[in-house]
Amino acid sequence: MSPIVLVTGASRGIGAATAKHLAKQGYSVCVNYISNEVRRIK
Repeated sequence: MSPIVLVTGASRGIGAATAKHLAKQGYSVCVNYISNEVRRIK
């Protein structure tokens, strides 16, 4: 089981960069941001 992290404010800037970095390191990432559309972080 991989570690799970929650990144708030992950729609842009530092939050998005942090979420992408953690995902590349093998973490399961749950993100939170204000938007009406669903976006996948690659």
